[in-house]
Amino acid sequence: MPSYPFECPHCQDTFDIVLSIKDYDATDTWDCLSCEGEITKKNRLMTMPSVTRVSYVDGTKRPGFAENREMLKLKQDSYNLKPEDRKEIKKEINTIASKGKK
Repeated sequence: MPSYPFECPHCQDTFDIVLSIKDYDATDTWDCLSCEGEITKKNRLMTMPSVTRVSYVDGTKRPGFAENREMLKLKQDSYNLKPEDRKEIKKEINTIASKGKK
């Protein structure tokens, strides 16, 4: 269930109310937990969503992603070259691929 943050206009206390979406739409007022003052939907605090990519939170990334991206760019660059000029790029691609396997 979603948690809605509110601030009491009387005592400036902040707290979260956990309600289903149906209950939130059906209810217009709540009582403050500290001073029992009336709180309305106008007193809801708007916060930024806390959505983050898990791969950056736990310090991991998909293995080999950077290497694959670099190899793809080199392959695309080699399309404009003559076949005999692609040898250097192929060597570089093989070097990157061998680093990614370690």
